[in-house]
Parts: sequence; C-alpha cells; structure tokens
Amino acid sequence: MIASKKSAGSAGSRLKGQLGIVKSLAVGSDTFTVTTVKDAGKRLGKFTVNDVMLAAFTGALSRWLQQSTSLRPKDTITCALPVNLRKGDEEYIGNKIGAFTVALPVGVTDPVVRLKKISQVMNAAKRSPEADLGFALGKIVYILPSWISRLFMSSLTSGVECVFTNVRGPDMELHLLGHKIVNFMGFVPPPPGVSLGVAVGSFFGNVQFSISADHALLGKAAPDIAKLFSEELELLTKAA
Repeated sequence: MIASKKSAGSAGSRLKGQLGIVKSLAVGSDTFTVTTVKDAGKRLGKFTVNDVMLAAFTGALSRWLQQSTSLRPKDTITCALPVNLRKGDEEYIGNKIGAFTVALPVGVTDPVVRLKKISQVMNAAKRSPEADLGFALGKIVYILPSWISRLFMSSLTSGVECVFTNVRGPDMELHLLGHKIVNFMGFVPPPPGVSLGVAVGSFFGNVQFSISADHALLGKAAPDIAKLFSEELELLTKAA
C-alpha cells in the first residue's frame, strides 16, 4: 500500500492518464556485475547499489521525457518503492511489505549530482514513517468490499507516477530438475493508475532490470527506456 504525495512535476505528467490493458515490456540487454555497480557507488561516494540503479533509471527517464515532452529544470517524478518491513529475527506469517515515495530529480542533468540527490531523498524516505503507514492502510483495505478497496487504492496512488523495486537474488548457482538456471527476471505489476514499473534484480553476481510500461498511454516506451537505462548505468560505472 502506498500513501502518495504530489510532486512538483506531477501536474500534467506524461506518465499519468488513461491506462489500457496491454503492456510494453523490455529487459536490459547489457549485463552489469554487482561488484561493478557496488564499486561505482563507493568510488563516487558512500552510495548503495540501489542508489546507483535508481539514479541510472532517473537519468533514463529524464532523457525519455525530454524526447516526449518539455521539461522544466526543477521537475521531479514521484516514484514509489516497496520495502520489506520484516526484521531479521521477526516471526511473521505472510508478506510484510510497505512502500514509500521519493521525488526523482529528472531535471538534474549531471549523473553524479543526480546520484547524490537520489541518495539524499532515499535516506530521508527511509527515516520517515510512510512505509509503516502504507502497510497499516493495506491491512485495512483487505477487509473492505472490493469496489471500495479499488477506489481507495486508486486515491492513494493518484500522485504516484512510477514504481521501482530492487530484489536481491541468490549469489550461488541454482538448478531445477538437473538443469542449471542461467538467469531469471520478473516484471513489476504497477498499482492502479500507475503506468510504469521497474524491477531490478541480481542473480549469481550480475544485476539486471526490466521495464513494464502501459502501452495505451506510453506506447512502446519500455525498450526505449531500457536502452537509456543501460547507457546511464554505463556512465555511472565509468564516472571518475
């Protein structure tokens, strides 16, 4: 459950509008190692792998938006990020997932400056009670009639323009029925009213990402954003 807030760039957002059923899907064609991304975060500052990946996505989204519409320098995009609220030693049956929102600085052109701003907004969001509040609201929604739940969910996510999730996979090889699993990647099903979902995942030392975009609103945006995502990540991993 996401308790959303409007961002400075939400009004007339290219990412908000009437959604359809068909999705445009794409997976990043380039493979980056977890070590490479982690080293980039350390070299450029005390940034996490998630910070680097989110900054690369923000850069990709910024470039795609510039190709699709005009951007003011201070524009931001509201992004929701799911978070696991279960403590390491906590016994809890079922998922315990909340979410918080951050304003992605798509108006910032310098990749390193953008990374620093991403880290700042992420640290602030992690300290806020938003994720716990979202989880509590989600518990309430489950006991409401379905039509009320849909309206409530749509209202809560009305200001959210995209969803970004990062899932760490196993570091060792896996086998299924005697066959080695060489790779796997899932896609984010965005909540009601949200047109764009991004999933970052790691497996066996590599990190990849997938893009899910609403075809009715955004057309074949997924492969274009995925290509730009790879380019932005390449810039950050090679930045001095």
